[in-house]
Amino acid sequence: MALKDSQKKYIKKNIHRLPLSRIAENLNLEEKGVLGYLKKKWRKDKYEKFIKKNENGKRGGFELKIFLQKNSLIFAALALSVFIVYFNSLNNTFVSDDIPAIARNETTGSFKHIFLPTFLGGVQRFVYFISFHVGELNPAFYRIFNIIFHTGSVLTIFTLLNIISKKRIALMASLLFAVHPILTEPVVWISGMPYTLSTLAFLLSLLLYILAKKRLALCLSYFLFFLALVSSEKIIPLFLIFILFEFFFGSLKKNWKKLIPYFALSFSWSVLFLTKISGRINDLKTDHYQAPSENNIFLQVPAAITNYLKLIFWPQKLSLYHTEMAFSAGAYYLMLIVFLAFLGACAFAYKKNKTVFFWLAFFLIALLPTLSPLGVSWIVAERYVYLGSLGIFAVTAMGIDWLIKKSGEYNKIYKQIIYGVFAGMIIILSIRTIVRNNDCQNFAVRSQHPQ
Repeated sequence: MALKDSQKKYIKKNIHRLPLSRIAENLNLEEKGVLGYLKKKWRKDKYEKFIKKNENGKRGGFELKIFLQKNSLIFAALALSVFIVYFNSLNNTFVSDDIPAIARNETTGSFKHIFLPTFLGGVQRFVYFISFHVGELNPAFYRIFNIIFHTGSVLTIFTLLNIISKKRIALMASLLFAVHPILTEPVVWISGMPYTLSTLAFLLSLLLYILAKKRLALCLSYFLFFLALVSSEKIIPLFLIFILFEFFFGSLKKNWKKLIPYFALSFSWSVLFLTKISGRINDLKTDHYQAPSENNIFLQVPAAITNYLKLIFWPQKLSLYHTEMAFSAGAYYLMLIVFLAFLGACAFAYKKNKTVFFWLAFFLIALLPTLSPLGVSWIVAERYVYLGSLGIFAVTAMGIDWLIKKSGEYNKIYKQIIYGVFAGMIIILSIRTIVRNNDCQNFAVRSQHPQ
């Protein structure tokens, strides 16, 4: 049966982004129909190379076991990179919220208090329960879970980007996520666990959704999304990521029913969260850490986005409390220009490169809950950008990959220079993270500040 022009266009757009089985399913075709079109369209060597990758589990019918075997050394290297940069943090003590939440909390080792008085945060308290019964009040046994969750996210990112992009981009983005110092706060600070735990659960949920062939895998994806929501309310808007994925890489028209549970979970959680805002505001008043007030979003959003981008590309002034957000009119206009330029880049990417737009949108969507005008969050906090930073890292990796391809067309030496610069960048970022781990010992002792 001859393919329609729309089907051919869809295959061209997604053959290097989605599994072959997913493409065939979205087009209501058999896989051999897609392969038949590719065989006619491609050169013989290109088609045979694709078939070989397909048989090895790279495309169509992604086989996790085969993928792990083929990339075991890369997985080990990524895990080792995390261990190297965070090893010196294991000797850190309890700081800030860790003290009232763990060290002085009589219920830390009590099983009956894991999901009481509220289910929210129950997974985190369960981890504390395990840590207490393994190492009592040794901070290393609590912090090691954050490092494990961070490692899991790094490995999931590599797998995820391998499927929807390519290995070089996946490796560079996952390396940046592994060692970047802006991510130190939620990893080293034990009370930052909601960020590391919810991020891992969300990324696994997204990965399973993309790979799901059977209902069981899809249900597990729903459960992991629920687990992410239970761990952090900042996951609420991330149902939009699934919609964006289908819109750009899948078939929203065909798969919209699969997205309903993500929306339903997010909607239910947002209602529950709104009922607790008044209690959070009262806590802020009584604990006097931040006077709740309505933020001007026209000031807040450009300032927040610009500062996050600055901290990602120049992570020098890192701090647990970015409270000094007063700025002159000139500084504000400069931040506004940067913010508008970022929005312009998003608009340009939407027209020219949907994958770049997806990851730029990922960055913004992950930050949405912290851009609230209600004054219940800091304007800027490094932990807020933990998940969202992936969007910038992915776009950065894509940019470097483009430079490598372009340089190879002229001189292979240029390609080696780019690889060398990237390696140097990873080393510098790693050193900065190791130093930052020591800084985290000086976190001020505060409790119940905005999360």
